[in-house]
Amino acid sequence: MRDTGIYMLFLMLLLSFTSCSKQEDVCGKILGGYSEWNEYWYKYDYYFRLDTDSKVQVDELTYNSFYVGDYVCIEF
Repeated sequence: MRDTGIYMLFLMLLLSFTSCSKQEDVCGKILGGYSEWNEYWYKYDYYFRLDTDSKVQVDELTYNSFYVGDYVCIEF
């Protein structure tokens, strides 16, 4: 019984140190966008090119909802 408490404490510590942390949002003005065929998943991947010299992968709904010149913040 005593060992179970130690294992639970160890498990809780392990989970707290290895949990995912939220990445920063990527914000910028949309300069353009494009799609690429993903041969592994047999679907299109959609991307925005932002004025921050970065490309950001987005889903199809997001890709079709915004236009060139819009300011967006993409959360990962």
